[in-house]
Amino acid sequence: MQARADSMASGQAVLTADDGPDNVTAPPKLPPSVLPIESLEREMVTLNTRMVADEYGMLALIREFDERGGWLKWGSTNCAEWLHWRLDLSLSAAREKVRVAHALKSLPEISKAFRRGALSYSKVRALTRVANRANELDLLAFAMTVSAAVVEQHCQQLRNVQPDATAVARGAYQNRYLSASRNRSRSTMTITMEVPLEDGEMVLNTLDRVLSEQPNTADASSSYRVRLADALLDLCRDRLAGGVSTGDKDALRGGVAGSDDRIARPRSGADLYQVMVHVDRSALDEDPKPDARSDLPVETVRRLTCDGALVPIQSDGNGIPTHIGRKQRTVSTSLKAGVAGQRPTMPFSRLCAYALCGRTPCAA
Repeated sequence: MQARADSMASGQAVLTADDGPDNVTAPPKLPPSVLPIESLEREMVTLNTRMVADEYGMLALIREFDERGGWLKWGSTNCAEWLHWRLDLSLSAAREKVRVAHALKSLPEISKAFRRGALSYSKVRALTRVANRANELDLLAFAMTVSAAVVEQHCQQLRNVQPDATAVARGAYQNRYLSASRNRSRSTMTITMEVPLEDGEMVLNTLDRVLSEQPNTADASSSYRVRLADALLDLCRDRLAGGVSTGDKDALRGGVAGSDDRIARPRSGADLYQVMVHVDRSALDEDPKPDARSDLPVETVRRLTCDGALVPIQSDGNGIPTHIGRKQRTVSTSLKAGVAGQRPTMPFSRLCAYALCGRTPCAA
């Protein structure tokens, strides 16, 4: 007892014969502020592995809870709604967790890697959108060697070739709209527009370019949204004036010089911008290969290039260009002139070849 008392007084822990493991107090962890960088990194990696394994356990519980209809007890309409209420998740996050939980049931190899913490939830979420029994092992081997961002991009490219991606692209294009609501008491108008994502990005990029090339005439305290509205109004005024200001000459390749320090509109919308899209050759076939990839849905690629000036670039499997073709327009100038000269009474003379496009051939 004396030796034990002396050791305790000196601050040293001594394990005696009557002390079991439960009687030993674990040394307190040091605060992160005093840990070296290597220890911080090691602790974060270890903690993240445990968190990933816990995430798999949570998804397994969600799947079982949903299959047994546990959410019916609380009057919810589905499991995602219950997760939104009970676990304080957003509806979109709750729907994703339910989807991933059920998808993992048919993907045993990905589930094993996820359970032991080798795959993050971000990778698993992307993989479950395209993985099946036929390609599970290949996708898993790929995901183990690259980052989550690369996995998401790769899976998105695979999804763009699938038939459901074509339906989504058609729906996004077919459901485009622009509406205006007038508030006469405030002397304002609210304009709402919904377009496909790539078209919306084009609009924002155009407005950003106008902002960068024109002086800021708004107040110094004006927000970015105010400046975007001013840029849109400037574009509309230029269009009504019959041209585009000289500040945008560089953007309008192929335009013809006009009078009053303005230039005429370009012949085609494709002259306004260039888009680089990577598409596997087999993805454009009627029956694409299972591993065919595309940066955008194939239907969107066809629509974007239906009236564009194309520069075909062939590359090998590593993405290195092996052949660059000459620039050629899908619709030649002579053919466009012939379409414009058709009589309005001719069948389909005023319809675009793209089924969902409302533009006339002359506007192509």
